[in-house]
Amino acid sequence: MAGKFRLSLGFGGQSAGRGLYGRLSGLILLAAIFLPLGGCYPVGNIVAAKIAAVSNPPSPLFDEYCAKYGGMHVYKTVKNVRGFVLLPSATYVHSEDDGPSDVGRGGCTSCLNFLGEDGYDFVEARVIQHKQDRVGNYDYAVTPGIYRYRLVKRESGKCERFDALAASRSLHLDFKRLHLEGWCVYAERIPNFTARYEYAPYRSLEVQPRLFQSRSFVRDRVTGEVLAEDFSYFTPNMHDRPGRCHDGKYLGVKDVLKPLHSGSSDREAS
Repeated sequence: MAGKFRLSLGFGGQSAGRGLYGRLSGLILLAAIFLPLGGCYPVGNIVAAKIAAVSNPPSPLFDEYCAKYGGMHVYKTVKNVRGFVLLPSATYVHSEDDGPSDVGRGGCTSCLNFLGEDGYDFVEARVIQHKQDRVGNYDYAVTPGIYRYRLVKRESGKCERFDALAASRSLHLDFKRLHLEGWCVYAERIPNFTARYEYAPYRSLEVQPRLFQSRSFVRDRVTGEVLAEDFSYFTPNMHDRPGRCHDGKYLGVKDVLKPLHSGSSDREAS
């Protein structure tokens, strides 16, 4: 996705002989933006970004945008929320109003955190068939569609898919840590989303030449009100390194939508 986004931004002004360099540079630069948001910062990305920065000077607006918009902003919180819609990550060219140029594969691979640790009753998400990747390789659902993910008791007979996925992802160890050995995550197909609130992580775009923004937000689906949002910015070649700014705490849905349950210890059997 990152490479596709990079090319769509129009940095392909190199000669034909440098086309491969341009594509690799774009992939490296965009990876350097968004992989750190997950808590890692690969050294290879830093070194490669220095090379790519030769043809991509830093944005003069980097410091201004960091100071004015960067970080997490919570405008309103909601208590006793049972669940929410989880939207896939998305890449835009210059505006979210124009629609995405690429989207993530969706689903709810982080549902164990939302359901077992945070205490939500359910998460709703759309599973997208992404390129040649089989849905069954990574999600609790096995085909594209809209699903509601929830914890169910093992005696429900609905844990077969979870067990198949858990074997390759050590999920049983996580369930033991959360004292949820008698439960599993089950994805139930539904016709439409029902939750009032939605959480949209990592909406990526180029807001100014060579200045990239990653935005996450929580929104009321009924009123359209944005309850909270989070901004990170990146520009190449800042003092021989990729420039990236944030105030240190990234937006989590639990910061805004306070779950009805406090976690795995405060859950009714379903």
